[in-house]
Amino acid sequence: MDKETTEIQDNIKEIGEEILAELARKWDTIGISNDFIFGKIMQDEELLKELVHMILPNLKFKKLVIAGQKTVEIGKDIHGVRFDIFVFSETGETITIEMQVIDTGDLPKRMRYYVSMADSMMLEKGLSYSRLKDSYVILICPSFDMYGKGLHKYTFTNRCKEAPDIEMEDGTTKIVLNAAGTADDVDGKLKA
Repeated sequence: MDKETTEIQDNIKEIGEEILAELARKWDTIGISNDFIFGKIMQDEELLKELVHMILPNLKFKKLVIAGQKTVEIGKDIHGVRFDIFVFSETGETITIEMQVIDTGDLPKRMRYYVSMADSMMLEKGLSYSRLKDSYVILICPSFDMYGKGLHKYTFTNRCKEAPDIEMEDGTTKIVLNAAGTADDVDGKLKA
């Protein structure tokens, strides 16, 4: 082998090592907010069950059916959705879990739409609305506090403005988890 070929091979080897080192550094810094990593972790039923139990301790279930990333389109001219994680309990409740890394300004409306799209998959034509099961939309915000109150968990249900003790009881709950929270409002495991 001549000197020029050896130098080329050494350069290629050095570049390859630099690329591998950079990939290793990036891999080490990827967190759960990465779409691929979040999706893979949430496919583990035991981990997902533990997370759901921490977020919704009053929801009783033994098994979750994980649909993973699920796309729902109900017509060519109607806005569809792609749920990050879509889950059914064995009794029919739906749980949508979304990772939101930036505040787009429309997240409350998006959550409203997600509830309606999840509901659209629950009720076949001709069935009574009473057949709708409870629906939960959980938004995980790792880097911003959507409401600026320092809470780790904001839970929303439909309540009467004139009499806040009256809940509509429509079966919908929207939860925003704020990893940047400062309050002492959830247990340490959920904070982590």
